[in-house]
Amino acid sequence: MKRILNKTGLAILTAAAIMVSPTAQMLCPAGTVYADTRQAVIVGAVVNVRSGPSTETSRAGSLTANTSVTVTGQSTESDGYVWYQVSYNGGNGYVRSDFISFPVAYTTDASFEAYLSQQGFPESYKTGLRQLHAKYPNWTFKAYQTGIDWNTAVSKELEGTNSLVDTDSISSWKSTDNGKFDWSTSTWPGFDGATWVAASRDIVAYYMDPRNFLNESYVFQFAVHKFNPNLQNIEGLNEMLKGTFMDKSVSISGNTPSAGSQGSGSGSSGSQTVTIVAAGPAGSSESAASTDAGSASATGFGSEALLDFAAPGEGTGTNDTTVSQAGSDASTVSTEVTVPASGTTQDLQGTSMSYAEIIMEAAQKSQENPYLLASMILQEQGKDGKSASISGASGYYNFFNVGAYAANNMSAVERGLWYASQSGSYNRPWNTIEKSIVGGAEFFAANYLNAGQDTLYLKKWNVQGSNAYKHQYMTNVQGAAEEGAKLGAAYTSDMRSASHEFSIPVYKNMPESACPLPVKDGNPNNKLRSLGLDGFTLTPGFNMDTEQYTLVVDPSVTSVNVHAVPAHSGASVSGGGSISLDGASTTVTITVTAQNGDTRSYTILINRQSGGQTNNGSMYTDVGSSSVSTVNAGSSGGPGTSSGSSSGSTVNNQSTVNIVVAGSGPS
Repeated sequence: MKRILNKTGLAILTAAAIMVSPTAQMLCPAGTVYADTRQAVIVGAVVNVRSGPSTETSRAGSLTANTSVTVTGQSTESDGYVWYQVSYNGGNGYVRSDFISFPVAYTTDASFEAYLSQQGFPESYKTGLRQLHAKYPNWTFKAYQTGIDWNTAVSKELEGTNSLVDTDSISSWKSTDNGKFDWSTSTWPGFDGATWVAASRDIVAYYMDPRNFLNESYVFQFAVHKFNPNLQNIEGLNEMLKGTFMDKSVSISGNTPSAGSQGSGSGSSGSQTVTIVAAGPAGSSESAASTDAGSASATGFGSEALLDFAAPGEGTGTNDTTVSQAGSDASTVSTEVTVPASGTTQDLQGTSMSYAEIIMEAAQKSQENPYLLASMILQEQGKDGKSASISGASGYYNFFNVGAYAANNMSAVERGLWYASQSGSYNRPWNTIEKSIVGGAEFFAANYLNAGQDTLYLKKWNVQGSNAYKHQYMTNVQGAAEEGAKLGAAYTSDMRSASHEFSIPVYKNMPESACPLPVKDGNPNNKLRSLGLDGFTLTPGFNMDTEQYTLVVDPSVTSVNVHAVPAHSGASVSGGGSISLDGASTTVTITVTAQNGDTRSYTILINRQSGGQTNNGSMYTDVGSSSVSTVNAGSSGGPGTSSGSSSGSTVNNQSTVNIVVAGSGPS
């Protein structure tokens, strides 16, 4: 299964919109015109402001979540969306209506206030919940008291590859921890391929903090996943699927073409048959991500995952709910999977059903919310559905990307299709679209709902149960929020007015206010590639991670020349050059300013020997030590090298040959 964020279905933009697709009419009926200006706030992490009411127009700027704007007009465009004309501090332009929220007047409701307190919601949660209650009084908000310290939870979700972001994200969303940022090359290594890199603490904290998502779009990541046929029906599902690849009927006959066929003919242009041979012990318990044409993966299951999808070379699960690791004597296994080119499809013939009908069938059998299932598929496969995971050219389908992550020389797609091809649990092999969707839904019901992960939030951030921080459906930090927005898009105004239950996590020792969205960009490398002084050697020897150095010079030395080179060409360095030595000690501070503005300081403490003569052949004595070092300067008068020293120390001397009795100061 992918660590979602399908590049074709949802683009992570560094300073652009994080697009979700709530129905605009749900928020503002088409044709409505307001004579007066209104105050509103931005909904969405980073939202584009356009020069005109269309995504085809140029970007006039970007706004982050909860930014206040003034709506001055609106326009309904051919794309079906309402666009608001807005002004804000620093500019004006157009924002699509599904990224705008208008505050609702809240009249103090004593019973609701008492309920919030009884549930144990902190004060910082209540502002958002009051707004939601004012607009949707039938909604029920339950506090899920995790009992977990906030900082502990964030730290755990940063371990390994638990949390990833798209490599095109702004730099403050990406980690600079050891092993997750290469300071020598100023780049982020990929996990599961080059597309996914480690997330920063700040962006993990932002997406883990429920207070950032208590609005009518994103709150649905906390919706409890119960199937309620009174609220969830095929009409609403059809509305949700409009304009996507699932807005049609497909074959359910099982007469799939043989592996390798695609399109309406028998050729296999663009496909690749890969024979995977794997042997030996299981792969790493940490998952990895990979990117393929048409889909990106970002799923992770820890070694304690309650799942059985071990691929060749990874051991064989002893039952449907346990992974058993293979030992070093695991036998060699070979399997062959044909992976088609992106966008190819098969010729579907025979009995057909609409995607909506198939998803409703899956909901009835798994007792999961059908809108949730649809939002998961759209998040995994994208709006256009061009992923090789569901083209059918291999003869198999994996709509939810179960087990689809790169491991043991298998790409994410290859591994997912391998899993789909196996016989056994969850209606496999998934050789029809219907079997894949129904079987995938049953998989999630068995392995997530039954494990207490009954919201999108808990599927991503598993902060409950005995398997906390593991058994997580995705590693993409945006996954739960964006799937929640897609889920909320399925509900019309009438459907929203009905009763809905939301389970919202609360942690111990949370910050007083919601964690802010990091917005800083630019390369963060503020380290040096080299640091030195002409004619002298630093103690200790230079290392980019060592920030403090010392140097001892002869009293005759009155200045030194410091040179420093940053590790990244976009960084700047100050404090170097010619430094005068006016006293017994001089501290030189070299400051490196990274492209993103972060600074780091390196210091050199330079001590000048004092208390003796410096003439050639004379003895320099420093009280406090009986050790003797002979320092030879060489014929050119350059720095000397130590010989015959009982202490192994070296004293730099630019102009004379001296025998030095070393002091007890820095060496």
